[in-house]
Amino acid sequence: MLELALIFKDSFGAKVKVAKMEPPASEEILLEAYAVGAHECYLLMDSVFSRVSTWMTSFIIPKAERIIGFDLITLRTSRNRRRYSTSRNGNSRESWYSDRSLHA
Repeated sequence: MLELALIFKDSFGAKVKVAKMEPPASEEILLEAYAVGAHECYLLMDSVFSRVSTWMTSFIIPKAERIIGFDLITLRTSRNRRRYSTSRNGNSRESWYSDRSLHA
């Protein structure tokens, strides 16, 4: 989905912001996002996040969005398909984001 955001950047002059809610290892992914053209990157971290449910994850991300701000958000499901992966929150995300998001 970063590729899509970068197309919007090139086509419409959009500002690309990337947010990840994962362990510190995500810093490398955010640095890669900067390298390919993202304007701002955010790593959402807190010790309580390691114990949150899928539904709670779908609640935290839109709260962060209100602080960061956006006009359109693109969401990508994690490639990690573990049993308790927080990537399974598509329906929950849709309820928070309504018509302001694109899902992959």
